[in-house]
Formats: sequence, C-alpha cells, structure tokens
Amino acid sequence: MRNFEHELAFAVWFSNRYFDDEVAYVKTLSHEIAFATLHTKETLGIKPKMNLLDNKSFTIIRDQIMQVDEILVKNMSDALVVESLLINGSIQIFYWTKKLIKIGCEIYMLVEQAITGELSAKKLLGNHFKPIPRYYSRHQVRFSNQEQCVMYLLANDFSIEEIASLLFITAGTVRTHVYSKIIRKLNMLGYEISNKEEASQLIELLGYGRNMPDKLLKSIRPSSYIVRNL
Repeated sequence: MRNFEHELAFAVWFSNRYFDDEVAYVKTLSHEIAFATLHTKETLGIKPKMNLLDNKSFTIIRDQIMQVDEILVKNMSDALVVESLLINGSIQIFYWTKKLIKIGCEIYMLVEQAITGELSAKKLLGNHFKPIPRYYSRHQVRFSNQEQCVMYLLANDFSIEEIASLLFITAGTVRTHVYSKIIRKLNMLGYEISNKEEASQLIELLGYGRNMPDKLLKSIRPSSYIVRNL
C-alpha cells in the first residue's frame, strides 16, 4: 500500500500522475469522492465531495461495488475489476485497477481505468500463429448482426456451446453460422480457411473481437466484479 504523509502531498502526486483526459478517481471507504480527473467528471458524472453510490450509474450496482471493496479491504489487496455501467441509456464496460492507498491516517481507494482488459494467452500469442494467406478477390461481403455476434465471441475464445447459450440458439445453428456463412464469406474475401480454429484466428486478426456488437451489449446487465488480484 502506498503511503502519503498528508492530503496536499497526494494532491500533487495525483495531479502529476494523471492527465485531464484520463479516467481516475479516489474515494473514501464510505465511497465519498475525494479526487477526480476532469475526464472522469465528464465521463462518469462524479466529482469531489459527492458519494459515488448516489450516482445513478453506480446506484444500480451498489451492492456489488460494496462487496468488491469489502473483499479488497479485508485482504488488503489490489485488483483488476470490470464494471458494466448504464450510462445515458446504454451499457458501457470499464476495466479498473482498484488500489488501496493511505493518506495521513486514512485508507482510500484509488480507481483508475486500465489500459486494457484481461487478455487471454491465445490473444497474447496471436502474432505467433501461422499467417493465413489471402488471395486477390473482387468480392464484397456483409456480415449480418447475428454473424457479427458469433464472430466477436469466436475471437474471444467462446466455445460453440457457450455461444449458443449466449445467443439463445442451438449449437447446430452456431455451426451453420460458422461453416456455411462466416467461413464461406471469409473465403469469398480471398482468405483460405476451412475450420473454426482458423476462422477464430483470422476474425481476431481482422479486429472483429475488439468492439462488442450492440446486440450483445444490450444483453449485459450492470455489474461489478473482480477479474483478478494484482
């Protein structure tokens, strides 16, 4: 746990540590905001001296936030936390690092937006995969909303059965999407692939695993949970 002698010392550190366009804030253990960057105020609508849990985006998941914080304080540990927040009528997903700090004699929680979420080993090793050749093609294809959902989930290591469960369709329907539609369309674009593993790799490299499709976002409920301890 990092210690600061007094509030002024921390204020100087906080000002030097974060740019105004970064999202970071500090709260007491009773969830009162002590410090926040300008972008945090604009993005989340929170500012010093207000209680985080009074903000409607956080009120919805107050019990989960309190549970996560209690675990961190009890174990005196830091963690990577993911929160799905309802902001202006739509779900937005944030990855936070939550760290305990001490200012004077009081313990606070420093919350900063993580640069990236939890990466799987497959993603970290993505550049080591055998390149998939692409041949010249004049074809233009369009992927349906359902196909984009399947592609996003494939790129993020979901199994056929998990995809079926999330999309409320059968595993057979997922396989039809993968083999009869997605792979066929990727072949039309000039990529020579023939199985799900190659398709998953290519879909990830093409960027279809980065932004969650709206259809999937709408199915996510506001939540807060620990991904892993730091």
